[in-house]
Amino acid sequence: MTDKVTKAKRWRWLHLAFDIFDIFITLFFVFTVNLLIFSQQPDVLSTLGKYMTGIIASAFLIFFGVINTYRAFKKDGFIHKKNKS
Repeated sequence: MTDKVTKAKRWRWLHLAFDIFDIFITLFFVFTVNLLIFSQQPDVLSTLGKYMTGIIASAFLIFFGVINTYRAFKKDGFIHKKNKS
């Protein structure tokens, strides 16, 4: 029984580490792509438009990443509902 418990804990921590790593990879990807696109085409948008487009795209990706991470934590047992008694 203890082997199953330790294996389950190991998988939960592995999922947690992967979710955190996924958030950092997403952030790196978003900012790198924004820099590459807007540094190659400076006349496409104004300076404010460039930054606002990047910020909005980053906000959407971060928002969906947080939702997916919350669902993964809830599924893996990191987030527990409090029992009302």
